Amino acid sequence: MKLINILTVVLLMALAISCSSKVSPEEDIRRAEMAIAQGDMEVASSVASHLTSEPALSSMSASQLARLSMVYMQLSEEDNDDAGTNVATATDCYRRAFKADADSAGQYFSSLPSEQAQYGMMLSAIVGNQDNPYNPLRYHPVSFQRRGRRRTLRERQPPGTRIRHSDYRNGERTLQQEC
Repeated sequence: MKLINILTVVLLMALAISCSSKVSPEEDIRRAEMAIAQGDMEVASSVASHLTSEPALSSMSASQLARLSMVYMQLSEEDNDDAGTNVATATDCYRRAFKADADSAGQYFSSLPSEQAQYGMMLSAIVGNQDNPYNPLRYHPVSFQRRGRRRTLRERQPPGTRIRHSDYRNGERTLQQEC
């Protein structure tokens, strides 16, 4: 009986040590990329989800964060149930990568293979539009802003002209000079 208890304790300790061994983020990202290449999205999703905890993300380099963002973009295409969540996680990783080291992240995204370039461009467009939304008043200030009160049609005419209903032909207005 005593021998069984000792063996049980030794086995539990060995199990605890084997479960507590940490795999580097580089190896996990590589495993997720390999799972995507093999078409096993469930494995890729589970591996990538372990990498998105705050301590793990803060310890990653810019290139690792960029690679993780690409993993999530590829997962968003295949997994329709969590597509929004995957894209949101990819944009977060993209921002973190450029915040950590813009040169390394830019180098990674500029050297993507052609089959992954679409994900990089889409990610860049999403983040760019979220961080810098289009403001029509910024780009066309005169055409969209009103200044003062609106002038009537008569006030906008040059002096010496008169407007009649018959002056409109085919939707265009013609002005006649007064003599």
